Amino acid sequence: MRYNLLKVIACIICICSFVLTKAQTTKNIPNYSSKLKEATVYYGAGAELTHHAEIAVTKGLQEIIINDISITLDAASVQIAVPEGVALMSSRVQHVYDNKKPIEAVGVAPKLDSIKQIRFSIDALQSSISIKEEQLAKTSQLILPNAQLAPGKEINSTELLKLIDYYTTKIETIKVAIYQMQVQKTQHQSRIDSIQQRINDIHAEVYKYNTTSSAPKCQLVLQVYAQQAIQNGLLKVSYFTRNAGWSPSYDYRVKSKDNSSTIVYKAQLQQSTGIDWKQVLLTLSTTSPNTQQIAPELTPWRLQLLEQQYRSGITTLNNNVALQEVVVVGYGKSRADIDDVESDMRKQTTKASTSYVDPSTLKSFTAQIENQLNVNFNISIPYDIPSNGNTYNVNIKEEDIKATYSNVSIPRKDVDAYMISYINDWESLNLLSGKVNIVLDNVYIGQTFINPVTIADTLMITLGRDKRLAVNRKLIKDLSKQKVRGDNREEQYTYEITIKNNKSTEVTTQLKDQYPIAINKEIEIKLTDSGDAQVNEETGFLQWNIKLAPGESKKVRFSYTIRYPRNRQLMQSK
Repeated sequence: MRYNLLKVIACIICICSFVLTKAQTTKNIPNYSSKLKEATVYYGAGAELTHHAEIAVTKGLQEIIINDISITLDAASVQIAVPEGVALMSSRVQHVYDNKKPIEAVGVAPKLDSIKQIRFSIDALQSSISIKEEQLAKTSQLILPNAQLAPGKEINSTELLKLIDYYTTKIETIKVAIYQMQVQKTQHQSRIDSIQQRINDIHAEVYKYNTTSSAPKCQLVLQVYAQQAIQNGLLKVSYFTRNAGWSPSYDYRVKSKDNSSTIVYKAQLQQSTGIDWKQVLLTLSTTSPNTQQIAPELTPWRLQLLEQQYRSGITTLNNNVALQEVVVVGYGKSRADIDDVESDMRKQTTKASTSYVDPSTLKSFTAQIENQLNVNFNISIPYDIPSNGNTYNVNIKEEDIKATYSNVSIPRKDVDAYMISYINDWESLNLLSGKVNIVLDNVYIGQTFINPVTIADTLMITLGRDKRLAVNRKLIKDLSKQKVRGDNREEQYTYEITIKNNKSTEVTTQLKDQYPIAINKEIEIKLTDSGDAQVNEETGFLQWNIKLAPGESKKVRFSYTIRYPRNRQLMQSK
C-alpha cells in the first residue's frame, strides 16, 4: 500500500513538472516582427500580401511566432516559405487580445446577398421594360392600318370609336406599365445605395474600433524543425485578404497643335486590411479573385398618317405648323437623362488622395506582364497606402497612341460641333471598363466612360464641344411651301446649313442631317436635292465631309417633298 501511494505521488509530480515546463515554453516562444514587402491587388476586390521576417532558430523542433499580420487574412490561403535547412511542421493563426475583444462586420454578408438579389430584380425589370417598349412601338404602328378604310368598305362612327378606344387604352396601359417598372427600378437602386451605405458604415465602425490601441493583433504560430541552428534566416509569408482592391481610370491627353495623344493608366486603390502599407511594391492585376460627354446621334425620322378624329395626346401637324420641322418623339434617353447620369458619376467620384508620379516617367517604373488570363502591372516604385479605406490614385503607365480626329456636327440635334478621336487597334491597349478624364491642351474638358466589352473595331472618344466651329441651320421659307394637287397635299422643305471654321488651323468635319422616311404607302417622300451629301435612303441620313481652311465658311442645302392624302394628317413615329 505504501509503495502504491509513493507511485501515485511520483506521477503527480511528473505531471505538474510537465505542465509547468510546457507553460514556461509557451510563454518563452520567440516572437519576430514581419514587414509587408509586396502587395498584388486584384481588380474589384482582394489582394495577396507578402511579408518578410528575419528569424533565428536552434537545432531541433521548436515554435516561433510571426507578428504584424493582417487581421483580415483568409487563414486557408496562408503560404509560408522557410529558410533552407528548416522544415515547416505546422502553422496556425491566432489573435492576441489586449483589453477588449475585436468586433466583426456582422450582417455584411446578408446585405451583400440582398444587393445581389436586388440587382437581379433590376435586370429583370429592364428586360420587361424593353419588351413593353417593343410592344408599344408595334401597337403604335398597328393603330393606323386598322383604322384605315379599305376601298368600298364603310365603317360607322361607333365602330371607329371602339377601335380608337381599344388601341389608345392599350397604349396607355403599356405606358403606365413602363412607368411603374421604371419607378420600381429607381426604388431598387435607392435600396442598393442605402444598403451599400450601411455596409460602408459598418466597415468604418469596425475598422475604427479594431484599430485602436486595444485592438487584436494577428499572429502566425509556426512549428518548425531545423537540422542546425540558423541566424538571420529569411522567412516569407503570403496570404489573401478581401479588404483591398482597385478599379481603373484613365487620363486621355490630346495636344491639338500636332494632334498627338497619350493615355495615362491610373488605379483607384483602397485598403482596410488593418495594417498600413509602407514602401510596398505594388502589382495591379486585372484578374478578379472571385462609368459624360456624348455627341448626339441621328435616329430614323418617320412619318405616318393620322385620322383627324383621333383624340388628343398624339402630336399632329396642322395647317398652322405645316412648314415647321416635325419633332421626333422617342422613348430612349434624353440629353437631360444623359446629363443626370454624368452628374451622378461625378458625385460618386471619390476625392482621392494622390500618390503622384510624373506620367512621363511611368514607363521606366512599370512592367506589363501578360498571360492567357490576365494582365499584371508591376510597379517598381514603392507606395505608402494607409489602412483607412480611403481611395488613392496610383499612376500605372502611359502610352502614346495613334489616333485620328474629326469634328462631328448634327445641327438638327445640337448647335455645337463635337471633336471626336478615333483609335484603331485599341485591343492592344488592354483597357478595362472605367472613367476617362478628357484633357485637351492641358485643360480638363470633362469625363466620359469606356466599356471595351461593347465597343467596335474602332474606339471612339468624344473630346467635347468645339466652340470654334460655328454651325447654323435654318429653314428657307421662300423655298418651303405647301400646295394641294387633286386629292393630295404636297409640302416642300428646304434647309440651309452654314458652317464656319474660327480656328487658326484647317478642320475636317462630318456634317450630318436627315430627312423623314415614310411608313405608310400613302405617304410619298422624295429627296429633291441632296446638296451633294452621302445619302442613306433606308434611314434618311445625310452626311457631308467638309474641309475648312482657317476662317473659311461653307453652305449646304437640301430639299425634300412630302406628298400624302389631303384629308389625312401626318403623325410622327418612333
